[in-house]
Amino acid sequence: MMKISPNEGDQDPRWFAFTVGLPVTHGWPELIWFGLPLDTMAKILNNAVHELERKGVSPTPHLELTGVIEGSAA
Repeated sequence: MMKISPNEGDQDPRWFAFTVGLPVTHGWPELIWFGLPLDTMAKILNNAVHELERKGVSPTPHLELTGVIEGSAA
């Protein structure tokens, strides 16, 4: 998981996080998330990868994951 920002500050809204290596390890595209606190974005991406692995599916357009954000179908 990589976390990227143009500035040092943790509160900069331009922070984003993305996966690294999914094309090699799973044959999937990388996943990316913008606009939330760094730890939240990292947790969401990790949860998404774990759910995809558990379900044995690849990320596709309009795929709904239900275990990524507690209390939400996201």
